[in-house]
Amino acid sequence: MTKKHTDILRTNKVFRDVSKPLGENWKPVFESLISDLSPEQRRIELGKVEREKPFMQSYKSLMTWKEIRGEAFDIRQLIPALQAFGLKELAQKALNILDSDKDALLNSSDGALGTLPKMSPSASSQVTSGSTASGDGSARNKNTANAEELLDDRHLLQIAKKIGCDWELLARGLNVTNGEIAEILKEEGKTYQGCFKLLWNWRESKGNLSEELETLVAQLEKMNRADAVELLK
Repeated sequence: MTKKHTDILRTNKVFRDVSKPLGENWKPVFESLISDLSPEQRRIELGKVEREKPFMQSYKSLMTWKEIRGEAFDIRQLIPALQAFGLKELAQKALNILDSDKDALLNSSDGALGTLPKMSPSASSQVTSGSTASGDGSARNKNTANAEELLDDRHLLQIAKKIGCDWELLARGLNVTNGEIAEILKEEGKTYQGCFKLLWNWRESKGNLSEELETLVAQLEKMNRADAVELLK
């Protein structure tokens, strides 16, 4: 694994492990990270993040900061920004990830790309109330729990590694917009990291995971990817 790939893994893991507990604190941290921009530019960038669903805003703010910085991006600038707003534990968590070796990253119990932000309790309750799975309440809960397990971060990462650079075909089969595809291509390229981001974004944008599990399996079967389908059984 090259140093570049290791740095990408560290950045992805920091973003995903920090964004969930960061919560609503994302806004002041984000504004601090882009404080050198003009007031108008800050307003525009802030608006982009605020258009996201609430549970995605924290993660989106970090990704937007990375995009703004481009080649000058330095993940370690996040540490003092977190500390400035009293988020010392999060700052230390990020620092620990950045100082970890590549084996620790790859063997992380949360997968090489780290733990991603989950939906808020209110969003989760909407998913449950919107379920159309057949059977009684216990059967629906069982189906949902099974889908949640099969579509967790670990499984999505395994699938992403199987699909690799072919993720754009999968994206179109899942009706992902051209804009979203272009954004992932720009950020991650045709890599398994890009596939993982695609799958994670797709999962988080859906309500009924039981139905979406069937959709993903069907699309993988159309692509003749029995190796990936096997991971969802």
